[in-house]
Amino acid sequence: MTFARREFVATLVSFAGAALPFDIGSSDPEQDADAADRLGDAELTGVVDRIEGELAVVLLERAEETIAQRLVQLDRLPASAREDGAVLSVRLSDGEIDGLRHDAAATRRRRVAARERLNDLAEDGSDAS
Repeated sequence: MTFARREFVATLVSFAGAALPFDIGSSDPEQDADAADRLGDAELTGVVDRIEGELAVVLLERAEETIAQRLVQLDRLPASAREDGAVLSVRLSDGEIDGLRHDAAATRRRRVAARERLNDLAEDGSDAS
């Protein structure tokens, strides 16, 4: 599978609300806590991966790479960002979420890019027949 196709599949999976096809964090809570501490104070991009009951799974990104995830109470998310695929500006203080802002323009851009990649794959598939 080429890089572009892997990236496309990861984006689709993210928008579909399913788990991404790679691990984030470890099975060791102490190791995960150490990793969270290393994030310190930062401004990151967050993407709502999925909503499970009253919790949202938010993937934290730096330079378009997922580096961590956080569980966020649904009522802490801006109302406009309470859906899978919503892009957030996330402010961390001591590794914990201190502020969340919905980035509607980035959400639209990602959805358009995913749609274009899907159309490109569909066209590639129709060429093969």
